[in-house]
Amino acid sequence: MTKVEFARDWLDYAQALGAIGALVLAIVAAVFARSSAKDANRSAEAAERTAQAAEQTAEVQREQHEAFMEDRRQRPEVEMSLDVGEMKVEKDGRTTLLVTAGAINRGTRTAEKTLILLMVPRSVDIAECDATSSNPLPRTGVPQTARTVAVDGVKAPAHSRNGTRDLRPKNREVERSLLTFHSPGRYEIKVDALHPEVEDGSCIRVETITIPTAAREPGNGVPS
Repeated sequence: MTKVEFARDWLDYAQALGAIGALVLAIVAAVFARSSAKDANRSAEAAERTAQAAEQTAEVQREQHEAFMEDRRQRPEVEMSLDVGEMKVEKDGRTTLLVTAGAINRGTRTAEKTLILLMVPRSVDIAECDATSSNPLPRTGVPQTARTVAVDGVKAPAHSRNGTRDLRPKNREVERSLLTFHSPGRYEIKVDALHPEVEDGSCIRVETITIPTAAREPGNGVPS
């Protein structure tokens, strides 16, 4: 074998190795490209599933919010009022006053068994009566341990006359009471409504009644 033939054989061998290497690289590139394509497809599918899950979650949240708002729209909305009549001085010198505690439901759902409270200082007597304050029926006030009223600007123990009513939408219910004051001063009167669907204290109304010294003289009526 001549030197020329030996060199030519090595050249052919190198060319063959180069061709094999190129083929291997092509195969590796093809496998990598295929794997990358699969990974890309899996990533796209995962992203689509995530987007679908997020959309479903948003839809559930929208439905829950709509149900919550609808429930709020259907809740009772109780509004209290306190109407104070004219003072009257009795023959024994005591001062009486007719008050009307009113409750109206401005919501869309009946507030069943709503407790209406008329709260006054314990030194003030409470009697149930009609619109003319005739034939009053004395009532024993219910002591209020967590609620107070003021007498001459100072907190004082309270008691209440309680009445239970079914407050239908747009209807107004009233409780009339005759209050008897035994001494002059400034007396705080409160009305409130208690119901599981009504926020505590949200509808309370307060009035301050002044009983002047002159009102202690029989026959000298002084308006509030």
